Amino acid sequence: MRLRSSMLALLTAAVFCAPATAPAMQLTVSIDGIFLSGLGLCTDIPAAFGGCIDLATLPIGINPDNGLPYDQVSLAATGPVTVDIAVPGSETFDQPWVFIPGDTGGASYSSDYHFFFDLDRNITISDGIQSITQTIHQQGDIIVGDFEDTLTIHASDPLEFVFNSFAPGQKLLVSMGTATATAGIDPDGTDTGTMSINAIPVPSSLALFGLGFTGLAFRRRRPA
Repeated sequence: MRLRSSMLALLTAAVFCAPATAPAMQLTVSIDGIFLSGLGLCTDIPAAFGGCIDLATLPIGINPDNGLPYDQVSLAATGPVTVDIAVPGSETFDQPWVFIPGDTGGASYSSDYHFFFDLDRNITISDGIQSITQTIHQQGDIIVGDFEDTLTIHASDPLEFVFNSFAPGQKLLVSMGTATATAGIDPDGTDTGTMSINAIPVPSSLALFGLGFTGLAFRRRRPA
């Protein structure tokens, strides 16, 4: 009888303590597009960095067809994109970008000129019932060189999303990564975002309940 009770307690403890197969959650992601122009405008280049120099005739890093006196950065509106993510787990999504160099001012031969800007845009994530919108903040810079311009989009800090369907303590973290390209050399690309969902926290009372059953199952039989 005691052996049967111990086995029953052990099986009960296994039900409460054994990890379940990770479920999947389907989310949709939409990101606003953004277009920035006037980046590296030659009038913004101090004389100490070479002043305004027409680079339209140089073959590297210049787009002589548009005749623009500045660089442009465009991130395309993306979504809604469906993402199946395990719980816990992580997945990625992409936002395409285009870097169009213009006739920017040139740097001196001893140092390049950095032009800084912000890439703030909204991201909306839905679990099919609830939609949450937040603002992604990314910083960018263009190194204006004598012969080529280099774009860098820096990674964002993670945004935290909590849906009503989540268990207590569960959250979705979303961040955008780093992207870089040298105009005239590297092709256009994508800025990759990452989303991750943490494991469902086990309530302390439930953990202690299962632990108590485990201890009961392994209790030694006292001699008569």
